[in-house]
Amino acid sequence: MVKRGYIRTLEAVIAIILILFATYTLTPRDIINPRETPYVIESAQDYVITEVMNNKDLREQIINYDIGSDEAERQASILAANSSLQEIVTNRLPPGYEFSTAICTTPTCVSLPSLATSVYTKDVIIAGETSQGKPVLRLVRVWFWRTS
Repeated sequence: MVKRGYIRTLEAVIAIILILFATYTLTPRDIINPRETPYVIESAQDYVITEVMNNKDLREQIINYDIGSDEAERQASILAANSSLQEIVTNRLPPGYEFSTAICTTPTCVSLPSLATSVYTKDVIIAGETSQGKPVLRLVRVWFWRTS
């Protein structure tokens, strides 16, 4: 009779341990924020923004963006700045992502179509004087999104 009491007590202890173990394993640990920027995108954005801020030739092209005495000069300055910026982004583009860039003369530039995915953006304001001595502000924006 005493043996049955020990066995029932052991069964109860084992049941409690199993319930605690099941509760511990089925309870979620951390809830990941789906809006958080992936590390590869954040790294690429930081690289592009740092390059835009520190590369003197690129800064000069951005400052002189859309500046010229005639239409051919203006188009050449736009093309040079855009191609240099896109080359930097292309060199650092994470696999499985696409990008778009814009050099804006106003802070309200948007260049993306509607996408059914998360879009990650980063921008920087570049200020300086053009080659003609005129003070200007330029906004450089970079968008990344996952390819479908």
